[in-house]
Amino acid sequence: MGICLNAKVPPEIDRLILNAVLPKQQQYVTIKTASFIIHTISNVAPTHFVKMSIGFEIIDIPTVFVLLTTANITRKFKNIDIEELICSKMIKMMSSQQGIKCIINPQFVQPFVSWYLKMYKERGSEIAKPKILYHWTRQHLFDPIIKQGLKVPDGYTVKHTTDTGYYGKGIYMSPSPTYGQGYGYGATSFFVALALPGLQYKASYPQSLGKPLTRGYDSHISKDRNEMEWVFFNNEQLLLCYQIRLDQVEYVTKILNQVINYMHDNMTKYECFF
Repeated sequence: MGICLNAKVPPEIDRLILNAVLPKQQQYVTIKTASFIIHTISNVAPTHFVKMSIGFEIIDIPTVFVLLTTANITRKFKNIDIEELICSKMIKMMSSQQGIKCIINPQFVQPFVSWYLKMYKERGSEIAKPKILYHWTRQHLFDPIIKQGLKVPDGYTVKHTTDTGYYGKGIYMSPSPTYGQGYGYGATSFFVALALPGLQYKASYPQSLGKPLTRGYDSHISKDRNEMEWVFFNNEQLLLCYQIRLDQVEYVTKILNQVINYMHDNMTKYECFF
């Protein structure tokens, strides 16, 4: 089957392949690629699909087929596991650093990414964007936390250290690496995590003391204390990444910002896959 193109073919398009018959009067098409760049190709035989190999700066997506139509863009995709692609890249980006104790557990990455994708679709890109948060605790709790992750207190196996939770019964984190240092009781290192706070409820004491997550929200944030206390009610919203010292905060922040930018900036390219 012959191919007639009067316009310059963009690099994403490798070749046209026979697939199905379209209306004969359709002599041109508009193609919107996964990167949302619009191309117009004239005099395309109406019996073809466009085969697109979409290349990303960081990761390659398998071949995608886009049906040529003038009215709209109908996409036919192979079964692409976006969660798996994001997970593998995140692990590689964080675990390849030298001189820093990486504690990322691969089994916790997939639930975190799954939660992120769900939040992205329901809340939008800005609200879903991950944040960097810190957690101080006693030294003897390090090993179980590294193995099992941070847990929501149940009052039995996992308890709050000092009270039932001023701003809710959950996992307490802070955007400040020094705010919770007193909860380390002499520990010289602490945890840094990626977090998905989503839509935050401004909680106050004593109204939120020991309370569960407020309906309609994804997490709590302290209304006072300069909003330094963030409360999570599902451990899948937190991904422990490193055990660090205070002098390593700047270095780790750069790494995690790269991961966040990868997740956030590439989601517009991934949107058409989920």
